[in-house]
Amino acid sequence: MTVGSNERPLRRRGVHLSTRHTFLLAALLLSVGTRARADDAPTTKSAPTPEQARGLESPERASAAEDAALFVPRVLLFVPRLVLTVAFLPLQHGLRAASRQFRSNGGQAVHDDVRTVAVLPHVSYASGFGTTFGIAARYENLGGYGEEAALTAGLGGVYAQFADVALRADRTAGQPIWLESRTRYEIRPAQVFQGVGDGSSAVESRYREDRLTAVARGGVTIGEEKRLVRAGGSLVFDGSSFGPKDDTYSAAPSTPSVYDTRDLPGFDRGVKTVEAQMNLFIDTRDEVAATSSGVLASAFVGAVPALQRYGYGHLGFDVSGAIDLYKKNRVLVLRAAFEGVVGERADIPFTRLARLGGEGSLRGYFVDRFRDRESALVSAEYRYPIHEVVAAAVFVDAGHVAPDPASLTAFSRWRAGGGAGLRIRTKDATLASLDLAYGDAVQLFFTVFPFDSRAQWNKP
Repeated sequence: MTVGSNERPLRRRGVHLSTRHTFLLAALLLSVGTRARADDAPTTKSAPTPEQARGLESPERASAAEDAALFVPRVLLFVPRLVLTVAFLPLQHGLRAASRQFRSNGGQAVHDDVRTVAVLPHVSYASGFGTTFGIAARYENLGGYGEEAALTAGLGGVYAQFADVALRADRTAGQPIWLESRTRYEIRPAQVFQGVGDGSSAVESRYREDRLTAVARGGVTIGEEKRLVRAGGSLVFDGSSFGPKDDTYSAAPSTPSVYDTRDLPGFDRGVKTVEAQMNLFIDTRDEVAATSSGVLASAFVGAVPALQRYGYGHLGFDVSGAIDLYKKNRVLVLRAAFEGVVGERADIPFTRLARLGGEGSLRGYFVDRFRDRESALVSAEYRYPIHEVVAAAVFVDAGHVAPDPASLTAFSRWRAGGGAGLRIRTKDATLASLDLAYGDAVQLFFTVFPFDSRAQWNKP
């Protein structure tokens, strides 16, 4: 047999190489190996990024364009950023010192030095009150373990002015120690008062409230993100003074001109209380804002000792659960909430009664439209996608206030409302929300507040 007869490259059940092909393949592999070793040799030029390799990015031109676009916001936000950084400098270094101490004693938490400062405007609107404008600043990762600080201030709408300072650490210095504080001052020039109870014939009136609230909480953190439990206690100081409404904020009559304020505990003398609470928070949501499954729950039991006339018991819970109906973007959210105060009627300030109404509870009714010793709320909301970051919602709320638990179960007297809305959100934050609801009238609620959902401050 001649050599030429062996040059058929393929057989039916495999590849058959001639002697000549064998030498050619060996030479090819040798040349490829030599080229690979040469390519692997270190060079002074770094490898291009994927965007550069595709010819889509030029770092020099992109950096220059970016600097030009961000020049104005950087100049405008330089002073707020500097003030925020300086204000939290002692706390930041204190937490870092504590972190080093914990690590030297055998702590195992992972420290992260990446910190973020953000300053953004926010705006909200509520029917019957108008538009609130403000600014919010947040400092993330103060001590390197996810600690957060937030400053918020604004005016207009519900508020003549307000300012809020909040700090929270789920894991202080890397340890499972939950610490939280919040101080808030607000002037509400035209709060709604429409009697105590659920009477529909009560006359709507407005009053002014100046309020200072200070909350300190602490306890332990159990579990990790998406399986998180916080358990501990709180001290809550609450001080309020009241007066006639500011005429420029509402056409409704002033409360003292309609109701005998002697029958409203606290109105004439003001209120100062200190409440001690036991708290439990559970968060198993898969995402903070674009939630498709999991539970967010809180419960508390508290007591207000009669240090300055007013004393009562206080308890409540709020549980919401998300059910994934289809591909994590068609979601049913069910919620149930209860709040109650226990004591003699004259010992409970009228503003500390359980309340319903507004964006956070019974949509379709004014903020704090109903108040009494007990309140209960249930709601159902169906969310479905319109865009990657935009979801629509349809919802139904029902609730009732009553002087005692037995009256609270008179379901024929419950108030109901429903409506539809839009949510603009990422996984971590609800950037904006819009709700249009009907209860006893059409109510519109609109909020742009990029920090609210992510921070999840436990409000007093």
